[in-house]
Amino acid sequence: FTSFLTICVHTILYQRTIYPRESFLTTRAYDFPVAQSRHPKVCRWISDAVAAVEAQMLRANDKTGEAGGWVEKIVLVIFSEESEVMERYVFDVSKLPRVPGKEIETRFIREQAPVGGSSKAPQRGQPHFIPPSQLEVDLAEQLRASLSQMSNLNSRLAPLPKNCTFSLAIELSDPADPPVGHPRPWIPVDPRLQRCVDEGNRNESTEEKTGLGKAAVDAHSKKTTPVRKVDAGEMIFEMWIEEAKAKLD
Repeated sequence: FTSFLTICVHTILYQRTIYPRESFLTTRAYDFPVAQSRHPKVCRWISDAVAAVEAQMLRANDKTGEAGGWVEKIVLVIFSEESEVMERYVFDVSKLPRVPGKEIETRFIREQAPVGGSSKAPQRGQPHFIPPSQLEVDLAEQLRASLSQMSNLNSRLAPLPKNCTFSLAIELSDPADPPVGHPRPWIPVDPRLQRCVDEGNRNESTEEKTGLGKAAVDAHSKKTTPVRKVDAGEMIFEMWIEEAKAKLD
């Protein structure tokens, strides 16, 4: 999932022209052409931010033995030059499986019938090619379709003002403890300024100065654009875009 999230962040920054389009190159992911920033500092920021998201999603809870860090949503937020929220790109990951902390590194084993209908199993040490399962093929197709939707953002969204910035945030479920540690990758948002206070969620932002807090109060979406739901085995998540009142008014 985090590889897909990284690709989406690069795609959004390209499609919404947060950085000049000349600073991106074209590559391929899931057999689909995608944009990737060429600027080392941008790439490093995205890599570090997604790594912090992954660490929080895999964070084990010592009391319950569960992992996942109770992350319910991952949000890429685009701000105006005045730190007003313009757009929110929401990845709802609340349905992804939570794995016990001690089993995070456990590898899945998929049984495979011998090639050619032979009942003879390969000898120990022999390489045995296992073709992709139908589930893997289906997942790749759904991720490819999602990227196709993301690559047409400009035809579906109102233009952004100039000099916009962005940040990555996570929304935690009510029982979750705020991320701690040093250095702190996440900066808690004032609970009174949460966008979803009525839902009991907590927001965390990677920005040192979180305009996300104050702006979140005024960021109730005036328009929501669905992107796609991915549903392949245990990989279930949904994506949509929220355009704020401040942008459309």
